Amino acid sequence: MLNGQGLFMWHDDRLYLGDWHDNMMHGQGTYRWGDGRMFIGQYVDDRKSGIGIYLWADGRAYHGEWLQGKQHGEGFYIVPDPGNPSQLKIKKGRWQNGKRQEWLDEIATEEQNLMRAKYQEINIRKEEIKKDIETIEFTIKRLVMQQLGDKSAYDSTLNDLEAPDGKTAGQGDTVNLQQSSEQPLEKMIKDALNYDSTLYK
Repeated sequence: MLNGQGLFMWHDDRLYLGDWHDNMMHGQGTYRWGDGRMFIGQYVDDRKSGIGIYLWADGRAYHGEWLQGKQHGEGFYIVPDPGNPSQLKIKKGRWQNGKRQEWLDEIATEEQNLMRAKYQEINIRKEEIKKDIETIEFTIKRLVMQQLGDKSAYDSTLNDLEAPDGKTAGQGDTVNLQQSSEQPLEKMIKDALNYDSTLYK
């Protein structure tokens, strides 16, 4: 039973880092898809609910209200200029069950400035979270390899693993494993962290 704060990884490179309650994402958290999309915000019973920001891999973002996993209520749609990412196009709208119902009137200067600041803040946080996840994944690799030891069919050493800071694992941590091209290290880790969610997140 998952409760408290923690990281969970799925087979398809999705992961969630945040609050859990009774095996469900519940509270504040970050959900990352394998293709680079990311959601940072509130969850209730495994669904996005409350306030959160959804980032597409191409830099677009939605910041606003969510209900049961869908955009619902007022929110801001933010699009960076491809030629100048620091220039943002911001529109305010109203959504219902994941579908935009209408664009609202001209956005006040104060709201635009707030969204620009929030967008920059979220992108900084995105990079911080990326580094946190890299550090956790590196630690998991080391622990899984230590647990498997000589019982596995892999050929690798901890010295070959590069930490997020660019340093290797260090001397004296070598684990001798037999080679198997059919099951690379990444698959081994995902198998060790096997979990099949019955809900679409």
